Amino acid sequence: MLKKFGIIITVVLVIAIVCTGCSGGQSTRPAPDAGAQTYVITGECSALVNGEVLSVSAVSDIEPGTNGTLSVYSAVGEQLELIKITQEEKNKPITAEFTIAEDWPDDVYAFLVFDTDQSDQQSKEIKEKYGKKFQNIVGDNTVWSSNGVAVVIQSDIVSVH
Repeated sequence: MLKKFGIIITVVLVIAIVCTGCSGGQSTRPAPDAGAQTYVITGECSALVNGEVLSVSAVSDIEPGTNGTLSVYSAVGEQLELIKITQEEKNKPITAEFTIAEDWPDDVYAFLVFDTDQSDQQSKEIKEKYGKKFQNIVGDNTVWSSNGVAVVIQSDIVSVH
């Protein structure tokens, strides 16, 4: 109970800092290219504990050949594991197994992310379709920064200890 209360307090503090603008300037979402088709990317991500291993499985309907990452983060945003992946075909499961370290917190999330920042460089064809900064991707599964738009598909919280 005390750990959950600590996580809630941390999340509230992070939200308060973000909302008060302590990070400097405000990032504006890159606008889709004039006249370009826009795309809504959907998908799912799940994680399951199997002994000392966290099995992560994710699917999305993003274009084959798009580079991304499959990762595990703590509930307070600390990166625990990250591997680079490439979408092979639409809605084909992407899976990975991560060994649960003793120093991992009790609760974690898995993420499938497609972006132009932490993923390997995107091919010319992918950038022509989605935009140099993925600005032609819109919808609920997107976040953005000064680096561009990212497709983020998150699992439910998973207790690993």
